Amino acid sequence: MTGIARSTRHALALVALLATAALALAGCLRLPESGETHRVDTTQGDDTGGYVVNASGPADGASPADIVNGFLLASADTRGSHEVAREYLTESFAPEWQPDAGVQILTGLPGVDVTDPGAVTASGEGDGTVDAAGVYHDGSGPVRQEYRLVQEDGQWRIARAPDGVTITRSSFELTFRAIRLAYLSPDGETLVPDVRWFQSGDQMATRVARAFLAGAVDPVRSGTRPLPTADLHLTVDSVAISGGTATVSLTGDYPSLSDDGQRDFKTLLERSLDQIDGVGRIEVTVNSLRLDASTRSTEELDFPSVSDGRMAVVDDDGARIVDEQSWMDRSGDSGLTDALRTLQGRQVGSIAVVSGRLAAGTGDGLLVAGGSGAAHLLAGRLQGPVTLDRTGRAWGIVDGALTWLAGDGSHATLALSAGVLAAAVSVDGARVAWAQPDGTGATLHAAGIVRAADGTPQGLGATTDLGRIDGTLTGLAWQGDDQVAAASDADGGTVVIPALSGRAQRTTGGGVVTDLVGDPAGGALRGVVGGRVLQLGSGQWGDTGRAASALAWVWS
Repeated sequence: MTGIARSTRHALALVALLATAALALAGCLRLPESGETHRVDTTQGDDTGGYVVNASGPADGASPADIVNGFLLASADTRGSHEVAREYLTESFAPEWQPDAGVQILTGLPGVDVTDPGAVTASGEGDGTVDAAGVYHDGSGPVRQEYRLVQEDGQWRIARAPDGVTITRSSFELTFRAIRLAYLSPDGETLVPDVRWFQSGDQMATRVARAFLAGAVDPVRSGTRPLPTADLHLTVDSVAISGGTATVSLTGDYPSLSDDGQRDFKTLLERSLDQIDGVGRIEVTVNSLRLDASTRSTEELDFPSVSDGRMAVVDDDGARIVDEQSWMDRSGDSGLTDALRTLQGRQVGSIAVVSGRLAAGTGDGLLVAGGSGAAHLLAGRLQGPVTLDRTGRAWGIVDGALTWLAGDGSHATLALSAGVLAAAVSVDGARVAWAQPDGTGATLHAAGIVRAADGTPQGLGATTDLGRIDGTLTGLAWQGDDQVAAASDADGGTVVIPALSGRAQRTTGGGVVTDLVGDPAGGALRGVVGGRVLQLGSGQWGDTGRAASALAWVWS
């Protein structure tokens, strides 16, 4: 088996080095022609806010190995639906290749071997994938791709190749962005994020719009209201952006929607697209008719957010609301004075505050209280953290069952496997994560919460597996839009942070965390270790100088 020539390997290594430096400085890369070292452009990137790859087509007389190398590098260039990469393909195969079928991420540049003049194998170490819907799947392992080549007009061209794009980890992190597609909670009161990954470039807005129209994926799908426009699709395979406006032309069966329904649809589409730099508003046409509905303001409808940097803490002074930066007591102007008073004299192990309502895990069971101080206690043995969703329902594992308790005292359980160690519900109320015992550790899972139109929980959707954690579980919390943080006593304190659509993180040795608090923006995770509040940054725990036995963000 003949490997790639030494000169070609050297050129590719140089290209990789130049690419990383140039992308970081300029946002635009010109790739080599079939393996030869080429210049790096210094122009600015596009208006999507990411870095853009500008590749070159094949050189005359390029060898089969050079053609495959050039194709792999050029497949990261999204201009004109990967028109440069298609230059490496035969005339008949070029329109058949499907670059949007997915993304294979490699730890580094693949090795290319020519088994015979028309057969080339590219091999590397996998470091994750992105599927056709834009969902990132973490994972590693060997990757082997087969290519068939033929001569066309005296030049080698690829006649058969895997669908999708193959890209290195460094290139992926420079050119791909996480976008949270916006969907609506069943009661229509809040936005729910569905995180997907898209490559920067002139096709980014088109891909985001197409993914949005296809609907949410599990577990978000089960916990959100279905789009009323499931039969709509893009009229042309492009979303034009000009002067800050994205123009989306749609075709298909369009049901008769109320004014509110039209506003909601347009709002969701705009909130999904306006994360792309250069997009401030959208114009929508359906079957050539303009959709004139206005969008809802962020004051009317938005993703859940925290309230003015406030936190609820339990410390030697009892349960109170403090400023996250100064730690000054803000209980008096929080509207929760009466609710906090219901915790006096109780042993509080976990606390949550959302939309003017307070929930706590106490020695007696699960407690929920409103701003007026009216409290309801569901007696029982409580395991793991207490969480609270935007509908005003407190959640916890009570007597071994996933249980919710509403502000009016009504309560019910949802079926989970026996032996659940802990559970946490996202603030938007769309998803639940839980830990299941598994030998010397625990497996982590998530599912959407199926609800009635009024927000009443009905059951759980399909389960998504999120890996495992070794040791005895000591904490569980949602982090950012779609991550789940879990803590255990293994290796001097272990924290793993898998994602529904993203790369997992892991840190050890910072001490055993007894309470986890996820950051709403996916920033620094906080944890209580030995009565001290620590903050996780760059894989290391740092002491904030604050003391508490339990804490939580105050969500508006």
